[in-house]
Amino acid sequence: MRNEPDNDVLDPRDVEYSRRELGRKLGLGRPVPVAVLLRIAREPDYRDRLFACAREASCLAPLVPPDDEEGAQEGTGPHPSSQLVLTALRDFWSWAGTGFGVVDAATYRRRIDACDRCPHYRPAPDRPVYALPTALAADPRVCDRCGCVMAFKARLYKQSCPSRHPDDPTRSRWGETYA
Repeated sequence: MRNEPDNDVLDPRDVEYSRRELGRKLGLGRPVPVAVLLRIAREPDYRDRLFACAREASCLAPLVPPDDEEGAQEGTGPHPSSQLVLTALRDFWSWAGTGFGVVDAATYRRRIDACDRCPHYRPAPDRPVYALPTALAADPRVCDRCGCVMAFKARLYKQSCPSRHPDDPTRSRWGETYA
């Protein structure tokens, strides 16, 4: 029996929902890896092949990696390119939801100053995923906790630092309430 793909499985604004829902519809019992979502976006017939194999483990096995290759833990870098791209897409939609709001100059400066003092703020790895953002950024360094180019992230209204402040665990290194 062939399962037909439906259009409500993928939501670029909610990656985790898309991973869970597609895994459920395919009968995997787990979310699909991020790499599957990216491949669907690149190869239109891949989605059809997935649904043709739905609920048949032997058919799905060559199409779906056994688990997320994204095993990177926070602060251990390097972050998988697929995860960085999906995080950027999610953050873009979140930013759009704020009306493309940015913080004032003083907040931006305070955030960047905190990044400058942080041991997780490092030169961007030499990887294609960073080529464009670091070429456009005034400061091409990245946070190895989240993988973000902080010159951009620190400007966005709804973004937060992923690290707790060393002297106050209720705050981030940016001095804001820890999310």
